[in-house]
Amino acid sequence: MADGNELKIRGEREVNGFGMAGEKDFSPAFVTLIKQRIDELRPVFRKDKTGCNVDDELYFGTRFHDTNRVFFGIACGIARFYADWPNIDKEAMENVERHHLDHWVNRGLRDAAMSDHWYTFEKDWGDDR
Repeated sequence: MADGNELKIRGEREVNGFGMAGEKDFSPAFVTLIKQRIDELRPVFRKDKTGCNVDDELYFGTRFHDTNRVFFGIACGIARFYADWPNIDKEAMENVERHHLDHWVNRGLRDAAMSDHWYTFEKDWGDDR
C-alpha cells in the first residue's frame, strides 16, 4: 500500500476529478475504525486545527459535525489516491498505520470545515440573503 500522507480528500479536487467511494467499498471494521477516529479527533481538531494552514477559513457547521459526511470525503480520497483501487485488499486497510489514519481524518475534518465556511459565508445563493 502506498504512503497515505499524499492522499487528497474529496474537496481538494484535482484536474482529473475524484474517485467515488462509500461504506460498501470498505470492510465494516475499517468503516468503524475511521468513524471512531473522526468522533475522537473532532474536538481536538476544533481546538488545535491540526494540519491547517494559517489562512484556512474554517467554520464548524453541519458538514464538520456529520461523521458520515466526513467519512465520505475520506473514502473518496482513498479511492482516488490508490490507482489500483478496485484491486486493493480492503481488509488490509484495517491495518493502516495510526499516523496515516489520523492524517486522513484530520484532512477530512479540515475539508468539511472549509466547505462549511464556503457554503455559509462565500457562496452566492442568488437570493439576497
